[in-house]
Amino acid sequence: MKFIFFLLFILYPALIFSQINKNGIPYIRNYSPDEYKAVEQNWSIVKDKRGVMYFGSNTDGVLEYDGVNWRKIKISNGSIVRSLVIDEQGTVFVGAVSEFGYLSPDISGNLQYKSLSQKLDSSKSKFTNVWKTYIFKNEILFCTPSGIYKYNYKTVELIPYSEKYCFLSFLINDKIYVGDYGKGLMLLENGTLKVVNGGDFFALKNIMSIIPADENKLYIGTANNGLFIFDLKTGSVFSDRINLITNDIFSNGILYHGIKGRENNQLYSTLYDNGILNINEQGNIINQINVNNGLIDNMVYNIYNNNENDQLWAATNNGIAKIDINSPIAHFGELSGIKGGVNDIIRFNNILYVATGNGVCYLSFENNLPKFVPIEGINTTWKLAEFIKSNNDTVLLAGTSDGFFEIYAINQIRSIENNIINLIPRERKYYVYYLFPSKIYKDRIYIGGNKELISLTNNENSWKVDFEVKEINDEVRGINEQKDGLIWVCSGVSGVSSINLTNNEIELKKYTENEGLPALTSNYSFNIDNEIIFATKKGLYTFDNNKNFFEPFKKFGDDYSNGKEGVFRLAQNANGDIWLHLENEFEIEKGVIDSRKWIERVYKSGDSYNIDSIPYKVLPNLTYEVIYNDINNITWFGNSKGIYSFDSKINKKYDIPYNTLIRKVIVGVDSIAFLGTYYNKENDSSFIPSLIQPDDLKLSLAYKNNNITFEFAAPFFDNESATVYSSILEGYKEDSWSKWSSKNERIYTNLNEGEYTFKVKAKNIYGIESEVASFEFTILPPWYRTIWAYILYIIIAVVVIYIIIKVYTRRLEMEKIRLEEIVKERTAEVVRQKDDIEKKNSILEVQKVEIERQKDVVTEQKDHIQHILTELKDSILYAERIQKAILPHGEYVEQILKDFFILFKPKDVVSGDFYFATKVNSYVIFAAADCTGHGVPGAFMSMMGVAFLNEIVNDETVQEAGQALDMLRENIIKSLQQTGKPGEQKDGMDISFCVLDEKTNILQWAGANNPMYIVKKQKTDSRLIVKKSEETEIIEPAMSEFDCDLFEIKPDKMPVAIYVKMDKFTNNVIHLEKGDSVYVFTDGFADQFGGEKGKKFMYKPFKRLILSMQDKPMPEQRVILDNAIEEWKAHTDPIINDFFEQIDDICVVSVKVG
Repeated sequence: MKFIFFLLFILYPALIFSQINKNGIPYIRNYSPDEYKAVEQNWSIVKDKRGVMYFGSNTDGVLEYDGVNWRKIKISNGSIVRSLVIDEQGTVFVGAVSEFGYLSPDISGNLQYKSLSQKLDSSKSKFTNVWKTYIFKNEILFCTPSGIYKYNYKTVELIPYSEKYCFLSFLINDKIYVGDYGKGLMLLENGTLKVVNGGDFFALKNIMSIIPADENKLYIGTANNGLFIFDLKTGSVFSDRINLITNDIFSNGILYHGIKGRENNQLYSTLYDNGILNINEQGNIINQINVNNGLIDNMVYNIYNNNENDQLWAATNNGIAKIDINSPIAHFGELSGIKGGVNDIIRFNNILYVATGNGVCYLSFENNLPKFVPIEGINTTWKLAEFIKSNNDTVLLAGTSDGFFEIYAINQIRSIENNIINLIPRERKYYVYYLFPSKIYKDRIYIGGNKELISLTNNENSWKVDFEVKEINDEVRGINEQKDGLIWVCSGVSGVSSINLTNNEIELKKYTENEGLPALTSNYSFNIDNEIIFATKKGLYTFDNNKNFFEPFKKFGDDYSNGKEGVFRLAQNANGDIWLHLENEFEIEKGVIDSRKWIERVYKSGDSYNIDSIPYKVLPNLTYEVIYNDINNITWFGNSKGIYSFDSKINKKYDIPYNTLIRKVIVGVDSIAFLGTYYNKENDSSFIPSLIQPDDLKLSLAYKNNNITFEFAAPFFDNESATVYSSILEGYKEDSWSKWSSKNERIYTNLNEGEYTFKVKAKNIYGIESEVASFEFTILPPWYRTIWAYILYIIIAVVVIYIIIKVYTRRLEMEKIRLEEIVKERTAEVVRQKDDIEKKNSILEVQKVEIERQKDVVTEQKDHIQHILTELKDSILYAERIQKAILPHGEYVEQILKDFFILFKPKDVVSGDFYFATKVNSYVIFAAADCTGHGVPGAFMSMMGVAFLNEIVNDETVQEAGQALDMLRENIIKSLQQTGKPGEQKDGMDISFCVLDEKTNILQWAGANNPMYIVKKQKTDSRLIVKKSEETEIIEPAMSEFDCDLFEIKPDKMPVAIYVKMDKFTNNVIHLEKGDSVYVFTDGFADQFGGEKGKKFMYKPFKRLILSMQDKPMPEQRVILDNAIEEWKAHTDPIINDFFEQIDDICVVSVKVG
């Protein structure tokens, strides 16, 4: 028995079992060779004082990454860069194959490689790989298998190794250890190597890593023999204190490199399938990062972690990776076995279950590695719930699209419906959106289904339907229960309902916007501190029973009750902390809406609530269907990409200062003035990287170079793509910093002369602003605005003024002489003109008498003309009364046409256009005509036309509209005695003539040069059948708009007068329908000049105008047409500089068929 206990005591550390990546995989960001544009293989990593990352490449020298751009810095011999280190001043030292040196900026800030090894004499220059480079006591140690090259910033000294099997060197606690394959672990003292006490244990074992455990103990990692704890005092070696599984992985995977992690953890890289391992003090693996969970390659040559708040960088055989190993957030997604969007999360019997669009899966650990395993037989699952049955057994229930299930024995399922004793029909399967075990009725569970709520009661293995509420009429997406038993139901798109079970009766109430809900959609209920809280599109709400009204919930502050942000999920942990999922929408450009979705935590501090959102900003901008507080202070968030864990025990600092760097300054189009690295000058004229702009880089630019471009970057690597920038140019016309933008470039053009300071800052994904970077420069004035130019301008001005005064004085003297001569000449001329004027005065006196006589004659003629004009005006007014008398009067027209309008606008007092309307038996006859000329001549023609038409329509021998026009033409020719001889006046008229049978709605129409429009409601097959004198024609719509079709019936191209063509007028027969409108008109409306360009109105706009007013009554249509033509004329005619005049008579007649 004692032996067994002893054996267990010895083996216990090796048998300790730990689950790897149990809370998810840390964020991994891979940088492929295509992205950084260099070879695949990389060997070393370091970060400089400014925050810029450097990577030792296989053949491309040193790669520099500033968070935005990658640059290649070539080394002199083009070999592999094996090691990198940075000293206290910020200089990066480089160890390569047969080469070592450092990086230093040149005068323009371009970081370049400076070789130190090329200065060695030939006896000391024979070395191969500089595997390690260290800073030791203000000296740089370049460690090779044959010795150490020590650089004291002036000279290089070689410390050769006395042993020939040395490989890697290690600087531990200010001592240099060397792994010798033949002798084991050795210590370098006073230039001599000696085996440390117990170090021979590591003979024939390749020492690849040494990490101090404390002052006297080391973790020593070997390539193929695993990990050991070595006691420097006693020389004892312990391998049994490292987990056997861990050591087995190291032995099979070739441990290659190791560094110290956070909280005494260690981080190791391997060369084969195992990638990177994060282990704790006990040797248990906490994380394993490899290709299976997202790493770019399993062969990892180097890892780098600057501090416990920084990322872990990995140099691999196929690129570079960044792992957020120190973040409290990790992720399980499709690579871990989660398929479909996540709907719910629950831990049951210490197993994590996830409900997704594909079903249910659970977290299993195969060989200690996490994998989500699907449960067979379950499809889309919306909700999981833990339920205590009547026999006190606790079971896991799943609500799915295919029914209601119990999950038992980890991955087995049984249908609940099969055990419901009163299920009708028996084969029924519930569509379950939500499950809510009642807190009041311990054996009851509420099911949210499709348009219904079901209550089930359990009796051990059987179930019974208590009641069903089918009046909800929508998907039940949420259920909650008050202390008094009132049930709250949240539906998909129909608002919120309450169900009261008092007195064994079911009372259903529905609540909408009328009761204070902000919207009918996206409402959810949660029990927070035993109070029902509603999450809505406008924040948090609570229900006031007294007011029967929903009101904003202000307990957590205005941020969640001011209506600016939507809240969609809440979850409270045992400590009272509350997590919220929020969303708001915003317009990124006109008509384009985007949304931001995020997580926040509310926690109580004293009597107030505080909001913490920073740690969760790295979560993706997605909708989170579930927030679940798990054991060990873990909170899970589920979305379409999987589940994310937040470990509140990991305290990451988010306000660590970081820098923004100006990386390039371009003057003009392509002249580079600065290449990214400020510097300090040392006494030996070497340049040390700095964050302060040196005087040498404070540019003075000629005025022709007044266009300048700045490129900048912020070396902050938590989701660096989310970093935004703001800048300002002091000395320019900018008064404030620019808006935050992801663009890392700023361009200024045509700057005036003056002194400027460009400043830029960054804001990272956590909202923390960086230190401000600045760049001072001066734009010199153009030569013509320099001080010397102004002095020259003054001298020239003085000379010019002197010359002007001299010239002007000489001109005045000459002008005086000339004026004196002119005075003499003018005096003589005045005397002569005086005599002439006296003669002319006598002549003018005679002319005055004659003019007064002629004035009397003109006055007499004016009075006579005025008398003639008065008589003429009276005659025209009398003609107007005659014309109005022969036109159909209003009451008569209203009686026969009924639903109609007439727009009649003469150009002058009397008109050459006329309209005609009468009724003979059941026939309604109407027309619009345009006689030759306008004014008085046109009026005489119109009176003749009206008289003839009255005779014709009352002639019983006239049976057709075309026949009526034939007779009208004969009467006009006869009355005007027209013969058709050349030079003879061809007076007549253009007319559109309609005959409508009220009984049959059959329209006869004939047209002389003027068309007719018919407007009908739009149909699928919009065509008009027109029967002509000898044929039938099918007419397509001339225009279709406003759900109406306009048909144009063409006229005969000849007037009602003597003409070269004297065919009979065509009689068109059309069957109209109720609601059709007929339009006849003259050409005055379409030919009217006006508008902004002074053009004709034209027929196409006339048609569109007619279609646009079809929903208006006929009298209103007349007003619309009248206003349209008046507005068309109300523009300035450039010829007369006044409004356009009416150029012709206007007549439009329209009748709607009843």
